[in-house]
Formats: sequence, structure tokens, C-alpha cells
Amino acid sequence: MMMKDPGYDDDGENDIMIMVIVAWKKARTQSSNFATQVTRLAAIKEALKRQLERLKLENPDRRVILIQFDREVTVLGDGSQELFQVDRNIRHSFDNLIGSGQQYAQQMDFRTLGESYNDLIEKISSMRTKNTTALGPALATAIGMVTGTKGSEVILCTDGAPNSGVGKMNSSDSSCKGFYTKVGNYTKEHGIVVSIIAVDGEPVGLENVSPCANISGGNVDVLDPLEIMRQLRLISQNFIVATSVRMEFHLHPELEIDDDDFPKGSSRIIKEVGNATRDTDITFFFRRKNTDSDLEVDCLPFQVRVSFTLKDGRKMLRILSKSMKVTKDRAQMEEQMNVAVVGLATAQKTASLASKGKVAEARHIL
Repeated sequence: MMMKDPGYDDDGENDIMIMVIVAWKKARTQSSNFATQVTRLAAIKEALKRQLERLKLENPDRRVILIQFDREVTVLGDGSQELFQVDRNIRHSFDNLIGSGQQYAQQMDFRTLGESYNDLIEKISSMRTKNTTALGPALATAIGMVTGTKGSEVILCTDGAPNSGVGKMNSSDSSCKGFYTKVGNYTKEHGIVVSIIAVDGEPVGLENVSPCANISGGNVDVLDPLEIMRQLRLISQNFIVATSVRMEFHLHPELEIDDDDFPKGSSRIIKEVGNATRDTDITFFFRRKNTDSDLEVDCLPFQVRVSFTLKDGRKMLRILSKSMKVTKDRAQMEEQMNVAVVGLATAQKTASLASKGKVAEARHIL
């Protein structure tokens, strides 16, 4: 996991980054072998080391904290502090874990990466495989450490499904997905983005864990271990640009939003986006309310009002207005439409439907 504090300027100075890596299990199945496990762990270690090396060269004033979790959640700090182990007795309480993370962050004074680099590399090199995956407790603790610093980012990297503490997966317990939805709503409210990197081929329960990333505005990636190095770099470059983002989308009265998340017949909707990074894209589908009669207009007006808060606390409002010509010629429409936008919107909509189990509908839209 990585977290980025918003208190950095446009040059990337004075920000905090927290890296947390799950301690890989010794044996996933009876067919697993030691060499395979070492290779996977070695790939993750190398990715973290190269990321720190790049950050040291580009942003030596950043502060980096290591957190490791297996059955226990252990904060390794910047390599110079005594190990801090989260109390086992609070592993099933989201609020207590948040409080524990906040308390730790308030008590510690972390060195810059330029000062702590060698100690952090040593900590990463000494990581060993263990068992169990206290993913939920680690995530809650990490979020607590950056609560109050809008614009922070948490990157969760795991090859195992949560099976210990709060948020653990249990076939007879429907609260698992509810917990990660709660985490998503909390991070969205506090201006924190959660992204997830899962190892390809390993059961990690993404259908239950992913809501915390989707709601907060983060990404979900399933990658080969050797691709994680590249993805860590891309995520660190895709920094948060605004929090508390709120969009109002206004259509012509003859049009309505084509989305089950909004009331049928709505020509004006409000979407609480929450956090936005450089690569955040928001798309909407719309349709005619009444297709029995012709639309007797030459063009249709559209307007989007975006309110947001910058990292320095300034509240902003941006209004985008545009009129689009109407045509009954399908060939002309297909020739002049923005295919990239239509493709992006379709990918987002089908992914959303698939995550809700509406696979047939998603295929139909594709």
C-alpha cells in the first residue's frame, strides 16, 4: 500500500508516501512450490525497491512509511522507528483501527526519503513469507494514518483474499462487501483515494474488496507480478488534483439520463464524484424520453457544472456548456461522433454492470 499526503506543492515536495506489502503466504495450495513463492515475493520486493529508487531521485523530500501485514499488522515506519504492531483486540473494529492509525501518525516524526532510503531498502529485503491475510485491518489502519490530510492515496497490493479480522471473506457472511463499501464511503468523504493491485492467477476476492477503490475514485488492476513495478510508477504519477468533486449534468427536457443509478426521466442529475486524479474520466449515457415523435430542433444544449476543492483548500466552480447539432442520418452521425468517448463510456458502463452481476446486459451493450 502507498499513501500520499496532499500537503505537497506542485513540484511534489513535502508529501508523504506509505507503502504496505502483504507478507506472501508460504503455501497457497498443495501444488504450490517454494521456488514459485520466492519468485513472486522477489518480484514484489524488486518493484518496491525500484519505486523507492525513482522517488529518491525525483522527490527526495517525500516521507515513506512501510507497513507489512499477514496475520498481524505491523508498521515498520521509515526504518528507524521501533516496530508498531496493531492490537489484536481491535482487529474487528473499523473505528478502533482508524483511531489506532491516527494516533500512530500523530506521535511519529518521519524522515525524508533522502534520509531514510537505505533503511527502507533493508526492511524490504528482510521481508519473509508468512500466513493469513489481515487485509481489512491493514487497510483501515493505513487509512487512519492519513485521515485529515485530503488528497492522500492508499495503494493496496495483495495476492491473497482477506481472511483475518474485519472485512474477511466468509461464504456465510454478507458483511464482507459491506465493509469495503463502508471503507469506500469513508475515504470518499475524507478525500482519500484507494487503489488495488492484485496478483494475476491468485484468488483475492476482488468482487468484495473493489468497492473501496471504485467509490473513492481509485483503480483496480490484476497484474502479473513482473508488471507491478510499472503499475506502481503509473499510480504515483497519477496524483490527486481535486477533492469533494460534485457534478451537475443538465440536458434538454426532451432527453433523460440512461442510468439505473438515477431516477427515470431525469434531465438534470447530480453526481458526487469525491476525489479526482489527473486521469479521472466521468461519462454519462442519455436517450430520448419519447421516441414516438420527431425531435423538432436543430441542436441540443448540454451543460456540466463541476464544483471541487483544490489541494490548497480553495473551492472552485467550472461550468462547461455546449450545443450539439441533431441529425437523422446515421452514417453522418457515425462519421462525426467521437469514437474514443463512446468507447470509454461503454467500457465504464459494462464494467459497472459486470461488477453487479449483470453480465448478459453488459454483453448486450458491448
